[in-house]
Amino acid sequence: EQVEAVGMVCRDLALVNNGEILPPLPPAIAYVEQVEAVGGAIGDLLPSPFPFSDGFVGDNIRDGGNDMYDGGNILNTNLRSRIPYTNNVVMPGDSFFGACSRYITIKYENFGTNMFLMAANGIAIEQFRVTGNLGADGSGSVNGFATSTTDGDGNPYRI
Repeated sequence: EQVEAVGMVCRDLALVNNGEILPPLPPAIAYVEQVEAVGGAIGDLLPSPFPFSDGFVGDNIRDGGNDMYDGGNILNTNLRSRIPYTNNVVMPGDSFFGACSRYITIKYENFGTNMFLMAANGIAIEQFRVTGNLGADGSGSVNGFATSTTDGDGNPYRI
């Protein structure tokens, strides 16, 4: 197939090795899959985990339990607001993260607490925001943390 030199073409490829078809996973997406192996350790880093509800489908967590939100955890970029959750399925992210991007959202409930994760690969964005309304109506508090790690190939990731 011939492609003009101007523009961009996105193609999904499959690698064949010894007769097995292996779908390629972008590095950030493959990283999210590794979280299952170390999920307990990540869960242990959370300062005050809360077993929230919602977070599998839709584009926000409506309540979360105990009035955690009044519609929160809304994912946005400079390209589009209210990015849909994918429920552990890698999806094309062209209109959210830029041409040829892919993304995934996952809510884990098997680490003694709940954890919401989002990863994207091939992104071309200027801004990423998580927005929404906390349900505490001015009487709540927030805790958070950030850490960095590298994958087996030495690629850096920020968590």
